[in-house]
Amino acid sequence: MRWNHVFANFLLAFVLYLLNGWLGNIQQDHKDLFKYGKFTFESNSDISFSGNFFQKIINPAVYLAIVCAILQHFSLESIALDLWLLVPFYWLLRLMFYLIKNLLVFVNWKYEIYAFILSILLSEGTLYLLIRPLIESNQSVFLDAAEFRNAFWYALIAYLAKLFWDISKHHFEGETVFPNSKRGKIIATRYQNYIRRFGSHIDKALTTRCSFNCIADEENFKCLLYAIMFYEDYCRPPMVRWLEYLLRVLHLKREMSLGIMQYTTTDIISDNQSIDLAIDKLFSYYSKENNRSAAVSSAIGAYNRGSDYLFEVYAIYNHLIELNGLQE
Repeated sequence: MRWNHVFANFLLAFVLYLLNGWLGNIQQDHKDLFKYGKFTFESNSDISFSGNFFQKIINPAVYLAIVCAILQHFSLESIALDLWLLVPFYWLLRLMFYLIKNLLVFVNWKYEIYAFILSILLSEGTLYLLIRPLIESNQSVFLDAAEFRNAFWYALIAYLAKLFWDISKHHFEGETVFPNSKRGKIIATRYQNYIRRFGSHIDKALTTRCSFNCIADEENFKCLLYAIMFYEDYCRPPMVRWLEYLLRVLHLKREMSLGIMQYTTTDIISDNQSIDLAIDKLFSYYSKENNRSAAVSSAIGAYNRGSDYLFEVYAIYNHLIELNGLQE
């Protein structure tokens, strides 16, 4: 394979990656029409990931067929015959995304590997058993009028595939793909890591910056602080935060969210400084409420007003409360 063909495979795979991401956002916004889910820190036993699963398997094969037909139309058959790397490159881009976002620990590898194998089999089978024989025999990849007589059989095969899916789709429900036990284990592991890295600094900062009515309030506030730290670190992993620091240096006085707590500021701050600033802001709202649940909700809402932020952080907070044997 020539290097320009390898580059064409990678470029087309990148377009597929962007296209699938765009389609995923559309499906996520129209949950009444599509069975498409995303990872959340809330219990999600009623969320279906079947749409995600089919998007990873069916979309690449369909995309490959359409691309080959377009290339054939523009007399670029040599590239179309060499597109066997397109879908593997697409999966490589997915892996790179997980690495950059530091999300490998959240991946259900059994689910991903199963989807990967089926995706590769379908796409490579489509290329080698259908598309390449048509191109090599100078036939159009697009269906001609005579082949529409087979539409009934295609419909029948689709119906049988749908029937098979209805029988097996429970394997891709939320609690199966992202079991609550794994979610809890991830939170517990990272929580201990945060304690090792920032525990002593947080204890000292709380002593000098906050005044609690009782020890229980202080422990609950710690759980709130660590929950926000966890979610901010999840959304902005170390590599992304490093790029943010670099961007901040290049754009002086630009307001940005920095540090592990992603505190919005015009100054360059460290992780510990972001924690101090976050404590001040959270406690100013936390201390205004008499009810502990209302105090937590008020503090989270003041820290970030994103649509999912409150539910996600509160779910992590509840995990930490349970882990520490506390009562909200």
